[in-house]
Amino acid sequence: MVLACTCQLSGITRFIPALQSDSAKNTSNRLFSAWMTLFGVPATILTNRDKKWKSDFLATFVVRSFGGEVRMKTGNPQLLQLHGTNSKGRPKSVGKTLRAFFVNHQHDWRERLPAVELAINSAADRTTGFSPSEIAFGRKIRLSDSKPQKSQANTVAHQPLSITRPSDQACLANTLPTAPIPFADPVVRALDNTEKFCHLKLQLARSLEVVTKLKTDFQAASDTIQDLKSRNKLLESESIRCINLCSSC
Repeated sequence: MVLACTCQLSGITRFIPALQSDSAKNTSNRLFSAWMTLFGVPATILTNRDKKWKSDFLATFVVRSFGGEVRMKTGNPQLLQLHGTNSKGRPKSVGKTLRAFFVNHQHDWRERLPAVELAINSAADRTTGFSPSEIAFGRKIRLSDSKPQKSQANTVAHQPLSITRPSDQACLANTLPTAPIPFADPVVRALDNTEKFCHLKLQLARSLEVVTKLKTDFQAASDTIQDLKSRNKLLESESIRCINLCSSC
């Protein structure tokens, strides 16, 4: 069987070969080796497993040591298909791709599974226009039959891959780049738009407060004017009555 893991933010997917008889501990070990070492500890894990499995999963050493803040949520398989991506069509296409893949490669599927993962993570989403790898890593994945090109999500250049012996790792420890990779532009734009929206919302709330205050002041002024008019009419009536009394005298 295949353990499919999908990030809800970027939509990037990893296919982890597993066994149907895997326990919660074995599943957590596979998740740590194939996911946490690349993307870190997830804040929330959405699964359709039962409560006992989730309890055993959270009690394992890997999760207890590296993912103490992990939350587990339960969902049915139909709802799980709609989580983890920016588009509703991607989970269905992933399922169709896997089914077609297993039909054609029943004997060597384990060796060919990374190629399917690469193809899915390199495909641009029809809603956002970016592939999951662009959002997760800030650049497009360079394929063997394509020329290097700048990504719409980021302008980070493709760096050569260095392969060294284990004994050389200590020499490379001080030569690793320390500058952080710029975050993907779609996410940055989304955060900027969210900040602008909150700022506009705050300005709108302040404007509404000013309008409400002006409306209250206008109503108070209207009441004062009406009161003055009433007093003016009363004074006119008293003046006319006094004039009539003086005339009669």
